[in-house]
This record gives sequence, C-alpha cells and structure tokens, in this order.
Amino acid sequence: MSNEASEEVILLKERFIPVSKDQFLSLLLNKFESDREKQLFGQLCGAIECLFYVNRISKIENFKQSYAPFSRLSGIKTKQNQLSNKELSIRQTKLMKMIYDTLTDAHFEAITFEMYKNSIEKVFLSDLPIKVDWPKLDSFLLTKFYQQYPSMNPYQNLK
Repeated sequence: MSNEASEEVILLKERFIPVSKDQFLSLLLNKFESDREKQLFGQLCGAIECLFYVNRISKIENFKQSYAPFSRLSGIKTKQNQLSNKELSIRQTKLMKMIYDTLTDAHFEAITFEMYKNSIEKVFLSDLPIKVDWPKLDSFLLTKFYQQYPSMNPYQNLK
C-alpha cells in the first residue's frame, strides 16, 4: 500500500445550469418518439415552471409585507397601518429570517471578527476596502434574532 496523502474536496451545491431553459427542454423533448409524448412532457414542464413562479411570488409578497412597516417609502401612516410594538417585532424577526434564508440559498456565509480583522490588515486582489459602520449596527436586533434562531448564529461556537 502506498502512503499517498488524501485530499478533501468540498463541493458547493451549484444552482445555475449554464444552458438556457429552452435549449434544455428541446434536448429533452428530442428523446421522445411520438408527438403526443412530447406535447404531454412539454405541458408537464410548463406546470412545474408555474409552481416555481407561484412559490417565488409568494416569497416576494411575504417579504414585502414584512418590510412595509420599516420602509421609508411606505407613505402616509393610517390607523389601519399602525402596528403594535409586538407586531412590529414579529415582522422584524420574520424579515430577518427571510434575509438569512435568502443569503443561505445564495451560499453567503457570515464573516467572523478574525476574518474582518484580516481583511483590514491585508490587501486583497480586488482592493475593495471593507468598512463597518459600527454606530449604525443594531446589535440588539441581531442578539434577539439569534436567541430565537440559535442554529443560524455563526458565532455560537466562539463562546
């Protein structure tokens, strides 16, 4: 037996297929022999696509509903639009959860303080400065959010 060093490879889930949807569908449709099968498969693909759009639209509407009370562009506040502090807190937490879910789906990871410190001390190829406006950071909001969703706290193991 040889003593070769093994190398661990971590593959991230890729959510992008570098082929257009129409090209992919036409390649799949060419696999069917009869026109009837092609038509039925095309209808199935259309129905599946509609389900994805309905899900996406539903997420966007929930996001807009949770964000509306915090938007500067929300317009005139009426009695109907005024929410209690408890309802605002619930919407704020829901909004934070949606933002975290979106970032997780996009493979973003929270940086640690050590990573931040390293980025300040070193010059990277992109030469983009990293700055944090600490006075504007609402640490209470994050603390409250991480108390409700401890599994999403990237800093839970640093204690």
